Amino acid sequence: MGNEYFKIFDDDRNEIGVASRSDVHRLGHWHETFHCWFVTKDEGTDYLLLQLRSDTKQDYPNLFDITAAGHLLADETVQDGVREIKEEIGIDVSYTDLVSLGIIDYCALNYSPLNTLTVYLKWEIPKYGSLSASN
Repeated sequence: MGNEYFKIFDDDRNEIGVASRSDVHRLGHWHETFHCWFVTKDEGTDYLLLQLRSDTKQDYPNLFDITAAGHLLADETVQDGVREIKEEIGIDVSYTDLVSLGIIDYCALNYSPLNTLTVYLKWEIPKYGSLSASN
């Protein structure tokens, strides 16, 4: 991961600067994340696909999570967030294939970072069987 830097925002979503990942999380700055939920249909039933987090993750190890999600780096746009899909589950997806669900301000209980979630759906994913990522 190295020393990643994220854009930080005030309560009105105005960009106010850049901070390191550690400072963002330690100080609780608003910052951007990209979330993409995959949905598929099998025999007339819709399924929401989740990923199982690695047991080596610092936060929420061995728990099911969003299909693909991650922080947007300081030099990235929301459109660049599709890299998270490739990194996490190994599937190339075009930003134009995604359905926007909007922006949600979010703060987990007992966890200081304030996230601005940009949320998308990807419909009708072909059957891939078991998906796994390298990390």
